[in-house]
Amino acid sequence: MDLAQYLCQHQGQLVAAQDAPPGLAFRGQKVIELGCGHGIPGLVALSQGAEVHFQDYNPEVLREVTAPSVLANWQAWQTRGSPAAPAAQNPPARFLGGPWAALDSFLAAEGLAGSYDLVLTSETIYSLSSMPYLLACIDTALRSGGQALVAAKSYYFGVGGSSNAFKNAVEAKGGFSIRSLAVEGGGASIQREIIVLQKT
Repeated sequence: MDLAQYLCQHQGQLVAAQDAPPGLAFRGQKVIELGCGHGIPGLVALSQGAEVHFQDYNPEVLREVTAPSVLANWQAWQTRGSPAAPAAQNPPARFLGGPWAALDSFLAAEGLAGSYDLVLTSETIYSLSSMPYLLACIDTALRSGGQALVAAKSYYFGVGGSSNAFKNAVEAKGGFSIRSLAVEGGGASIQREIIVLQKT
């Protein structure tokens, strides 16, 4: 299932602010999207009033793709008078480039450790070797009670990652409750699901 689509359809059931008015379901929330690429899930949260930090391994992707997309969408929202994009304000967004192996120490050094309400990540569990780094980043980023939404395939051929391997890694690490929010694909050999982790 597409994470951005899921956020659009279920935003009021996630970590959204309890008193949020229509169009600002994530007002006051701090979100980080790990391995963001184009950053579409993060844009959904930004459009609903969140402060969003976009992280990708490649600084070039952030500079050439993600940041221009955020700015273009922000300006479009301002033109339409969206309550999430007040006039004459820059988007409440930040762009973080580099590997996950260094991100958790960067977040700690910047005073961002334990400050995020929601972590978003999609198609990032395909490699068994990178799972420990991803989990460390999620653990470092989230506040107690915060959630991570992980959109993934049930199996990634040729690289070894799978949703079950990720769930097993989370359970072995401890410190999170874990469940599947949505599964798509029925009887197909490769299903897509959204896994939610909640930091305990």
